[in-house]
Formats: sequence, C-alpha cells, structure tokens
Amino acid sequence: MTSLEETAPFRTFILKVANRCNIDCDYCYVFNSKDQSWRHLPVRLGADVAREAGRRIGEHATTHGLPAVHVVLHGGEPLLAGRRHLAELLDAVREGVPAEVKVRFELQTNGTLLTQAWLDLFEKYGVVVGVSLDGPPTANDRHRLTHTGRSSSAAAVRGIELLRGRPHLFAGLLAVVDLANDPVEVHDYLASFEPPVIDFGLPHATHDGPPHRDNPNLPEYGLWMSRVYDAWLARPEHRHSIRMLEDIVALSSGVRGAVETLGLAPPTSKPWTRCAPSKRARPGSGSTSFSTPSTRRRVTLSSCTGRTAGPRSPRSARAARWWRSAAAATSRTASAPPTATGTPPSTARTSST
Repeated sequence: MTSLEETAPFRTFILKVANRCNIDCDYCYVFNSKDQSWRHLPVRLGADVAREAGRRIGEHATTHGLPAVHVVLHGGEPLLAGRRHLAELLDAVREGVPAEVKVRFELQTNGTLLTQAWLDLFEKYGVVVGVSLDGPPTANDRHRLTHTGRSSSAAAVRGIELLRGRPHLFAGLLAVVDLANDPVEVHDYLASFEPPVIDFGLPHATHDGPPHRDNPNLPEYGLWMSRVYDAWLARPEHRHSIRMLEDIVALSSGVRGAVETLGLAPPTSKPWTRCAPSKRARPGSGSTSFSTPSTRRRVTLSSCTGRTAGPRSPRSARAARWWRSAAAATSRTASAPPTATGTPPSTARTSST
C-alpha cells in the first residue's frame, strides 16, 4: 500500500458552480453529449455544498501541509450563478480552509457576461479569470453560437477587453483545436489580446467517438499544433506561454509534464520542485537550457529538479524536431480515451464554457 508520504497531494480543485450555459457550443461534453444527467441536477451550486467542499479541501491541505490550494470555478457558465450567490460561494469555500493556507481562486468563463461589476467582485476576492475563445469570429462561430444560433464572438471579445483593463485578473485564453481553422490565424488573433497564457485543447473524444480527421494517415493535430509553434516563435514581441507546447518540450527534455494528457506518468506521481540556485544542474550534467518569450532569459530544465522552465520552447533546430515528433505522436494517439488533467486550464482545457 502506498504511504501518505509517497502520495502527491491534490493542489487544484474544480467546483462546478452553475449547471447551465448561456451559449450552445456543439462540442460541449456536458450539455451536448449522450449523457444528459445535467438536466436532473441543481441549476447552481448551493452554499452548503461549497462550505462542505471548503472544509474537505481544508482537511486535505492540513493533512499534507500545503501552503496554498487552487480552486477553479467552472460551469456551464459560472457567471450565471449571479454575483451575490458567487460571493457567498467564495466566502463559504474560504471559511473551510485554514487561515494559514492561501486559496487561489480562478474562474473559467465564455466572457459574454463579464461587466465591470463582476470584475469589482473578482478584485475583492482575488479571482483571476480565463476566457474560452476559439479564435476570430469565423473560427469561433463554427461551434460557439448562442441558443438562437447567433454569434457569441463580439460579446466574448467585449469581456476580454474589460479584462485587459485589469491585467492582474486576466488568467489567459483557452481554444479548442479545429482542423478547419487556420492555426496561425487562430494563434495570432488570440495573441493580439496580450494574454499571459494561451491554452489549446484537443476535441473531446473517446474510442467510440474519435476526433474528426480529414486524413487518418496524417498526424493532423500534431501538424496543426506545429504551425502554432512556428507562429509562437515567429514574433519577438510575443510574451505569452502555451502550456501544451511547453509540456511537450519539457517531456522531450526528460522533465515531467504538467498534465496527464501528455507523457506516460501523471504529474501527481511526484511533487513539483524547483532547484535552489546553488543546486541547479550545471551544463553537461543532464540539463537543458533555452530562452522564453515571456522572460527573454535562459532557463534550465533538469531531470533532478522537476520543471524550472519558463513559457517558451527552445529556438534550436533540435528542439523544433523534438516538438514536431512529439506532437505527431500525440496526434497519432488522439483517439484514445482522454485522461483527467492534473491542472485545469485556465488553464483547463476541458472547460464547458
């Protein structure tokens, strides 16, 4: 039996605070899948349930000596819970966690309902916000329409622009890959909003319902993401990170990734650690260094330390080959059942918003 000391604790917890959505994404794994059990669930999370969840999170944090926990508010569309009720939920969760444990709140939204009043609430509680957007209107409107079949793009962009006015609350953007969309156009459009993070998620798929493929003989999703990689490196002004690309390069360098969807070992199998400066691996001792667009400095990946990498992948030709081969391998296995992510994007790429 695995001892408590050998078990890496959970640090991220997802709370589904609203069980309805104001837009009708056709790829939504909650509302537009065969499983329609959501119809029999409460419309929103009750404060009593949030309080109990906070108590259990607090117990877990105390048991494992965690200095901080990450609580992500999801939906449906979490803003449908309403400002007053969401404030009650935030208070309820915070009450259950010991005062010495920091609670980092994050919320994933489609952005269409964001207002200054919402951002004032997030300021009060320290909630950072990620927005789901699949690219420019032509790309976003392939799947993310309202219940009346209208575009949701303008409303989402309006919400993103409000967030840009308070950059400390802007967690990033999340897009679902569609082979019909131009990857460079999608990346550059999302990058134009200057998010700290752009995350890409593969379409939800299972063995019974594999992802769409135009040509099963080609690693199409890997090729699509390879073009994103090239666009990411192409402009020196880019400062954002792209988690999937970082993880593939990290894994290619022998460093553990951040999510279970890539690589062979779950990230929870060993806690993340960062080297103290005096303990970092020296050149020639199994470490790999490269520069990042968000820091413009050299960072080191070392198999003895966990991940110390910043948000950019290597510029070298060898690193590019690493990425392309790893991306192709990821694409070839894309029809396998998806596993749970260790960290949701803002980060959670499985958002239903």
